[in-house]
Amino acid sequence: MEKTVVICEFNPFHNGHKHLFDEIKKARPGTLTICVMSGDFTQRGRPAVMPAMTRAKGAVECGADAVVALPTVFSVAPAEIFAKGAVKMASAMKDVTCLAFGCECQDVDVLVRAARETLSADFSSRLKEQLLRGIGYAAAYEKAYTDMGGQEGIFSKPNNILAAEYIRAADEINFNPDFFAVPRAGANHGSTSPKGAIASSSFIRANMAEPAKIAPFAPPNIISDIEARGADISDAFFSAARVSVLRDGAEELKKAYGCTEGLEKLIYDACARGENPEEKANKRYSRSRISRILCANLLKITRADTEMCLGSELYIRPLSVKREKKDEMLSDLSESAFPLCLRGRDFSALRGAAKFSAEKDETARLMYRALGGKEDEKPLFL
Repeated sequence: MEKTVVICEFNPFHNGHKHLFDEIKKARPGTLTICVMSGDFTQRGRPAVMPAMTRAKGAVECGADAVVALPTVFSVAPAEIFAKGAVKMASAMKDVTCLAFGCECQDVDVLVRAARETLSADFSSRLKEQLLRGIGYAAAYEKAYTDMGGQEGIFSKPNNILAAEYIRAADEINFNPDFFAVPRAGANHGSTSPKGAIASSSFIRANMAEPAKIAPFAPPNIISDIEARGADISDAFFSAARVSVLRDGAEELKKAYGCTEGLEKLIYDACARGENPEEKANKRYSRSRISRILCANLLKITRADTEMCLGSELYIRPLSVKREKKDEMLSDLSESAFPLCLRGRDFSALRGAAKFSAEKDETARLMYRALGGKEDEKPLFL
């Protein structure tokens, strides 16, 4: 049966994500919706506010047919690598005919055309030039595109940039799904204020201690999960990350994705002074970039490790599956290009990059628990 893949974090799941699910079902009746979701650490370079199993369970309760894990080596990487890793996982599964995503662009054809224009050597050169000038990634992306004659405003929005990375990643590996874009409704990405029935994940994360305040903006089961399993363990994370930096030294930091241009010295010096390196963010170095470097260093994931995994066979690990679709889904997933891992013996059979990736996923799970995350062992089938 045909499948639509949603690449996600659900940190946490909210009404905007439910809107995306609803639009997929309207536009593609009968499709199975599979989410490729980051685990206990996210692309912001921080621990998720709820464990991966809880977030996966919530997504299935809200309409997904299955959630599979995005390996940690990709989930804590820059947007381009996050996208490449997630699309790699989507392309490995049987009968995936569509990639669906939310974005700010109202016309998916315009977005697809723009994304493909950024595959050119001209764009890459212009983007590198803008980044060397010290401006942020999103601003550099927009400026590079408009300088080569592209339509203004396409890449001034974060969801458009991430969607473009999915399209670019699919083209680069000759993966040819349909692209289904759902214009973002309600509050904008990162907004500190709700709009209608939709608030950003940022707003919900900032107000988790007040369930009544966030209740209008997420399904009831998600609010219950937040009350039971939600936790902000950022302080513990940054403490552990600083200790890791001081133990390993600035030179070790340079092995992490995105740690260039002397950023390792800025991070190390902040740690040595007992400061939070994220507070050193500026137009050139975003908070998320600094945090991703700290996270990768803490988990001992280098650029070379991530690139090895990008070029290798990995594995498919379901986090949650709708019970009534269990037999069909597991049968299909067992025919993926990568081995299906459900039990200990499946993981024991992994070799090479797949084994390395699985070990890093387990390290991330244990680290999340050690930092104070509320580990959850929910049943696989719901």
